[in-house]
Amino acid sequence: MWESSLGERTPFFMKKLPATVILGVDPGVSGGLALADTKKKVVYYTNMPKKMENFGDFCNALCTIKNRKMFIEHMSYAQGGRKDESGKFIRISNPRSMGILGQNAGYLMGSAEAMGYKIEEVWPQQWMGRMGAHDTGLSCNDKGWKNNLKRLASEAFPKAKVTLKTADALLILLDAYRRLTEDPEASLADWDMCQIKF
Repeated sequence: MWESSLGERTPFFMKKLPATVILGVDPGVSGGLALADTKKKVVYYTNMPKKMENFGDFCNALCTIKNRKMFIEHMSYAQGGRKDESGKFIRISNPRSMGILGQNAGYLMGSAEAMGYKIEEVWPQQWMGRMGAHDTGLSCNDKGWKNNLKRLASEAFPKAKVTLKTADALLILLDAYRRLTEDPEASLADWDMCQIKF
């Protein structure tokens, strides 16, 4: 709903979305995948597969819709860090982990493109901001940040068994769905949820 200059409440009309597969990806080793079939109104979700060939199974076996869009979190792969209270530099990102992340992201994007997905990288600050992740006053450097994202995903997907691994992918998916339908309040809460385990 939105309010006009006259003060009356007017319904927000969602853009009609053709049958589409929307894939939300958190490419980290501890990340996850979330796939929405807009025709059947079902969301499939899973932890990031240990065997990357399972990514193809997840994307192809679940849905045959040809209109496919993948939204993957953009990573800079920079070795980030910050200073603690005493001024000592703390490295936040592990070089080995960042290498695996880059390898995963490259494999996922290449495979998705080969399967006919149109790929869009989404900046963490943007999707997190649109999902209200910063409304608590926490930042990604705070200890409770991942639990904050898990809470938001659990509220948005009450039928899902949300974990720290799947929370980001589900939120990236919801953010993508809202942008595709041009409805910032669109919900997938009443859709069927199906957890996939490899």
